[in-house]
Amino acid sequence: MQRIVVSEHTQEDLFGCHQWLGRLNKDGYGTVGSGLAHRRAWEEVHGPIPPGMQIHHRCELRKCVNEAHMCLLTAGEHARLSRNSVWGKNARKSSCIHGHPFTEENTYRWKNTRTCRTCDRERHRVGYVAKKTRTSKGRRRPASRPPNKTPRR
Repeated sequence: MQRIVVSEHTQEDLFGCHQWLGRLNKDGYGTVGSGLAHRRAWEEVHGPIPPGMQIHHRCELRKCVNEAHMCLLTAGEHARLSRNSVWGKNARKSSCIHGHPFTEENTYRWKNTRTCRTCDRERHRVGYVAKKTRTSKGRRRPASRPPNKTPRR
């Protein structure tokens, strides 16, 4: 394994991050040979990364190779804590898109989702009214029926 030389390939910034100065991959992570620089830095200090675990940058800087800024997490924990993941963004929301708060009384939880009960009731009410105005063939009933035509003779 190629050893990471911190002084030659990194530069420390004001926040204590050791920013990787070498090549970066398309996702912004530093690369060493065919591996990732932050993973190599972790393995040099702490040993191999257990299967199913991922390295999380607490500083949220992908090219940081400072082991003090990293921790091991499962994929689910990593997604929840990451600032840019969809799961993390949704978990931090305090209200629905219509402004109703996500409180215990107003939140319906199912599997890994949460739904606003107020919006859910309104959605069902509108759907029920729309269903009542349809005929059995799926067409809408007219608001008022035209008068009966007199039969031709």
